[in-house]
Amino acid sequence: MSLRYKILIAITTLMILILGVLTLNLWVSSLGRIKTEQNKVSDSIKALVLIWVASVKESKDWTTLETKLRDSMYFKNWIIVNDKLELIVSSTPPADPTIYAQDEKLRKTIETGKDIIEGDVIYAPVVMPSGETLGIKVEIKQLTILNPFESIKVILLIMPLGTILLIISIYVLLNRLVLKPIESLSEASRGIAEGNYNVSLPPATSDDEVGTLIKAFDAMLKEIKEYHTSLETNIEDAHKKIKTTQEQLAIAQRLSATGTLAAGIAHEINNPLGGIMNAVQALKKETMPPKKVKEYLDLINDGLYRMRETLKKILQFFPRKLVPQAMDLRSVIERASQLIQHRFDQHNIAVMNRIPNNLPQVFGDATELQQVFLNLLMNASDAIVALRETQPKLTDRGKIELTTELSKNNITIMIADDGIGMDTPTVSRAFDIFYTTKEPGRGTGLGLAVVHNIIENHGGQITINSKKNKGSTFKVTLPILQKKLEAMTKPTN
Repeated sequence: MSLRYKILIAITTLMILILGVLTLNLWVSSLGRIKTEQNKVSDSIKALVLIWVASVKESKDWTTLETKLRDSMYFKNWIIVNDKLELIVSSTPPADPTIYAQDEKLRKTIETGKDIIEGDVIYAPVVMPSGETLGIKVEIKQLTILNPFESIKVILLIMPLGTILLIISIYVLLNRLVLKPIESLSEASRGIAEGNYNVSLPPATSDDEVGTLIKAFDAMLKEIKEYHTSLETNIEDAHKKIKTTQEQLAIAQRLSATGTLAAGIAHEINNPLGGIMNAVQALKKETMPPKKVKEYLDLINDGLYRMRETLKKILQFFPRKLVPQAMDLRSVIERASQLIQHRFDQHNIAVMNRIPNNLPQVFGDATELQQVFLNLLMNASDAIVALRETQPKLTDRGKIELTTELSKNNITIMIADDGIGMDTPTVSRAFDIFYTTKEPGRGTGLGLAVVHNIIENHGGQITINSKKNKGSTFKVTLPILQKKLEAMTKPTN
């Protein structure tokens, strides 16, 4: 509800309340005044009746009194009874004269000697010279002074009209001096909130509080306009600087990545290449025995095999299309575990596979996912061995635990080990290409980078939770089969 209607309702309610209080007060005053007038009239009429009755006290000639009452302008009906409530005279003789014996008010006024007034009817006692008390019941004709409604009619006519005029006057005054300026300020505020700083304000034509508010609002609006213009300019300049910096950073990152990749490739290929070159030089000797020739050829074959494996891993980062199909993750993980079971047995590592048999199927390439879990299991095994090398006193059996979590659309495989773990800086670089914490010759730095790339290509994600000397947990999250993977049709990045 707007302020305009609230003020109108408040003014109307207040004026109706005031009208009601004034009307009630005038009504009560009028009733009191009318009661006073009735008492005066009653006393006057009673005195008049007593004078008339006194004239017949001796003679008891009620005919004269009856004539005076009938001709009077004040009386409509009358009854006079003795102290035994027997009828003496009446304006309209009843069929049963003894009926007045049942009139309790006549009986009461005779017994108490007090007047009783009920509206236009007056009960009064009259004491005769003989000591007898008569009872008079007089019904007075309606007089102007006894009408309680004339003044009330005037009140009920004038007061509402005055109240309505007062409400209209107050509302028009408030609307002009307060409501319209405030409404204009409210519309201007809404425009500013929507980004329009060219709103128009009402002119400050007065020096009162509303005029001061309009002037202050106008000054504030000018400051906001200036600040907004300055802010837009600063943001535009900052955006240009950020864009330039980002372009420069992207170039630097590409150069750095290219250098890192080249250095890694050179390192991984140079060692076997050096062995091959030495073997070739040795094979040039014609006097070399066949057994030695075979050894050098095997050496050349091993070197070429290592170079081929390195190039295959590097090719994982080149764009290619996958051929996905529905598969059971538990079977994929079991095959990967079986491939390195000899390593677990060799290093006394227990693998606890808590993955249930009834997992939902996922959509992906089985060979690539097997490579993912093979790499993660090998890393877990290497982490346990590394911890034992740093703490030779450890005799407990190493442990790798495989568990799952299911959500509405995804399945998460968790591979937890109690190995050497990683600190925060190491975790942040774990998926970088050619980054490794292993000794030279024991790690290429390609394993987790390839794993991360494969998982992303399957529309999933991989995270690490690790603490130094406390172990690591790798979480691999993949969409279940019901969720069609748009990412599966995208080329590998």
